[in-house]
Amino acid sequence: METLHEIYTYLSDYLYARGPSLLLAVVVLLVGMFLIRRFAIFLERAILKRSVEASLASFLSSFSRFVLVTLLLITVASMLGIATTSFVAALGAVGLTIGLALQKSLSNFAGGMIILFFKPFKVGEYISVEGMEGIVEQIDILNTTLCTSSNQMLVMPNGTLANTRVINYSRKAEIRSCIVIGISYDADIDKARAIILDTLLDDSQVLTIPVPKIWVKSINNNTVYLSVYYWTAAAGCQEVESRLTVKIKRVLDNHKVAITLPRQ
Repeated sequence: METLHEIYTYLSDYLYARGPSLLLAVVVLLVGMFLIRRFAIFLERAILKRSVEASLASFLSSFSRFVLVTLLLITVASMLGIATTSFVAALGAVGLTIGLALQKSLSNFAGGMIILFFKPFKVGEYISVEGMEGIVEQIDILNTTLCTSSNQMLVMPNGTLANTRVINYSRKAEIRSCIVIGISYDADIDKARAIILDTLLDDSQVLTIPVPKIWVKSINNNTVYLSVYYWTAAAGCQEVESRLTVKIKRVLDNHKVAITLPRQ
């Protein structure tokens, strides 16, 4: 009975001394949890309006809720007179340790958020990075998956993709391509340029606006190099370049314009 009386006396004294603080802490906790939940929902909807992947929006919403709830609990604990200095220090030490251990993963995570937010490329687009090319099949938080022209799966870390030069062949509907043709030093340059220009304008996959351009790139002892610039649809541009190269070679042969070969 004395023990129960002592407990009752302790609780009475505690409630008398801490009653207002306890009531305020409960109110802060309830209001804070409500506001955090509303903020997480608002944040997820705002992110989705930017056409960001749903998985990233859900993750950012959950992560922000976790951080805010942690800060709210620390605030409520301090209002109740609980020492939080050591807890905050321990939490910081744990966070630092995890950050060092997952340094590369965090770099890839940050790269994934940059890609999903700013969209330098999207699923279905054809890109080239560090000499490797392929169609983007999937963009995850840490990695991006490409399907190469040889039907191989290429997984690249997002940290690399976000911090290197990426060529996106699909973002523009039309691109400018260049073919370098070497003709004999003795050949008529104007004649060769006119023949090549007619060949380009006669091709249905070469755009007439902008007009194709043919410039002299360089001249050496036995060769005049012509740079043939033309615009075409981005889709299938490599096939068009290969076909035009063969076509130009045959037309020049028919008009007796010699294409030079390397001399030893």
